[in-house]
Amino acid sequence: MKIFFIFLLCFIFCQISIADEVKRKLPFPSYVSAVKYPDSLFRLGIEGTTIVVVEILPGGTVGRTAIEKSSGNKKLDKVAEEAIKNWKFSLEKGDEWSTYPEYIKIPVSFKIKDKRDKYSIFNNYL
Repeated sequence: MKIFFIFLLCFIFCQISIADEVKRKLPFPSYVSAVKYPDSLFRLGIEGTTIVVVEILPGGTVGRTAIEKSSGNKKLDKVAEEAIKNWKFSLEKGDEWSTYPEYIKIPVSFKIKDKRDKYSIFNNYL
């Protein structure tokens, strides 16, 4: 009987936390600094996608960041992570910030749009 009661309490608390998760909406970027394609890697034609996990503190500033999936190039990963540290986030009108940080994943792709024109300064920014 004691085990059933503990299981029932766990089930109820899990349902409450799931319901809270459904009601919350994730913050969205309100200020995004440009991610500059490193010139040396651009000239070499090195591409990749980095997935950065971002801790968003109450109020919308970025706390900690971490690389979840590397692009395969440490320099591309570092550039993506450093740029995201300057971002600011907002909530939809009427929503309030949680007292706890939010965690989201942001993919940053480094792709050369036109390999024939890979030295063009206009392709350096994504």
